[in-house]
Amino acid sequence: GTAIVATDDGVLSAEYPAAWFAMSQDGSLAISNVDLIVLLIEENRVIEDVVEIAIYTDEILSNADPADLMSAITSFSELVIQGELKQFGHPVEITFGDREAIRQDFQSELIQGYLLVVDYDGNYLYVMVLTEIGQLVTEEEVIAAIVESIQYAPRETIPAAHERTPLRGPFPVTPDI
Repeated sequence: GTAIVATDDGVLSAEYPAAWFAMSQDGSLAISNVDLIVLLIEENRVIEDVVEIAIYTDEILSNADPADLMSAITSFSELVIQGELKQFGHPVEITFGDREAIRQDFQSELIQGYLLVVDYDGNYLYVMVLTEIGQLVTEEEVIAAIVESIQYAPRETIPAAHERTPLRGPFPVTPDI
């Protein structure tokens, strides 16, 4: 079966396998096949077979004022991939439902995953999928189902990009690898 996790304000929600773990924190969502508290405690160790999906919106991730999808993925990449140098693939334009999106894959010695930014008429949805090497393929169907289930209903009160006050981290739902 599946369960649903949503932000307190209902702006963001996603479905995930009932045996997995999820939490909502400060307007963002985190979903994992490993207990998220364990992930936070074990943040300096890669847990075997781990899959983690972190979902953010502009409202908490306005570290830059993206004028378009490409600048949004660039600023997202810079924000979440810190520390050791990761191998980045080229950003690829895709569609997410009927919306424009950009996906950028990355990999290091221990982890692999991708960043996804989806354009909701100028509001951006940011998704980071993080797995142990090999799990991206092994868990591909489950990951795709979770990502495709994400619902984002931007509040109309979000100011235009050029009027936003940039917010800065830290974003505690994503442990450092």
